[in-house]
Amino acid sequence: MNNEALLIAVLANPAIVKHAEAESFDEVTWSLLLSAARQQKMLATLYYLLDDYQLLDEIPEKARIHLASSALYCNKLHQSLAYELQQISSALKTVGYSATLLKGGAYVLANKKAGRGRFFSDIDLLLPKEQLETAKNVLFLKGWIQQSVDQYDDHYYREWTHELPPLVHLERASVVDLHHAIFPVVSHHAFSVVPLMRNTVKPDDEYEVDVLAPEGMFIHSAVHLFMQEDFDKLVRDSFDMHRLIAEHGHEETFWTRLQGLAIELKVQTAVADALHCCKQWYNSPIQQHVFQALNKENLLTKLRRRCLHHLLFSSNKIHLTFAHYYLYLRGHLLKMPLHILLPHLCWKTIKQLKQSIKQVTAHGR
Repeated sequence: MNNEALLIAVLANPAIVKHAEAESFDEVTWSLLLSAARQQKMLATLYYLLDDYQLLDEIPEKARIHLASSALYCNKLHQSLAYELQQISSALKTVGYSATLLKGGAYVLANKKAGRGRFFSDIDLLLPKEQLETAKNVLFLKGWIQQSVDQYDDHYYREWTHELPPLVHLERASVVDLHHAIFPVVSHHAFSVVPLMRNTVKPDDEYEVDVLAPEGMFIHSAVHLFMQEDFDKLVRDSFDMHRLIAEHGHEETFWTRLQGLAIELKVQTAVADALHCCKQWYNSPIQQHVFQALNKENLLTKLRRRCLHHLLFSSNKIHLTFAHYYLYLRGHLLKMPLHILLPHLCWKTIKQLKQSIKQVTAHGR
């Protein structure tokens, strides 16, 4: 069992840590578990999960201290989110705008189970495209500065993707990403975010931000994970979706809206993959008829899900390499048409080579 598979096993059944004295869960195993949780930025998540199951006293003291330290840091991060949202709201209020908070920050603000112990590196905001420049300007007055990008990258962000270059605060180094969509607009699979915005919720009147409804959160997470080329946080993001199901899966409206929204946005494949992985990895209580309505069973589906399985559960280097490159290439092709993707990848390669040569030259001096 590799590290990620071990982490999933504990997330799916926390009670297995009760056997900490057994040979199957020794000090080495704990080291591997903490390493996987750290890589997935889930140390605080693991702490709160074990706390929910009253298992913190069942684990080794060193591990408990390590997890508690991460939870403490995560709490401070969540507290800082409140201040950052106050500053953002103050800026947006001057022009009469409001925004939709996405991803980890949204889970925290909406007090979702997925927000407990959830780390996030930036604050993702969704606004209409025509409001982005004005929003960027009023945030500038609050200290958020757009990172310097070259002419090509500026064109890449503005014409091909779904966001502006990141804004970084001069003093606090907090990062704000302004989005006008949740998938690159240049893609053949791009879709309008209007349907997602129909059922937004405002968790706190203090802030000029709202969040997506639970089914919208699930779809955004599914698209962000299963229609991209980066699977570094596959465990964290899939567990987010499992927790959304655990919290809202008993609501019939959640499943009805999830199915309808997935079909309307034409993201059935991503949502079906998400439901499949949640069921297989965490035994999430999905509604089978919704999965069947969205699922398209064919050879490509089997290959894709086999590759996802290999990323987490295989120790065979050939399987892992194939899975990585297949999913990487598929993600890029979903995001960009080939006539744009190939020149883009060539440009990125040349840029990285120039940077490497520059670093080697500087080091030689």
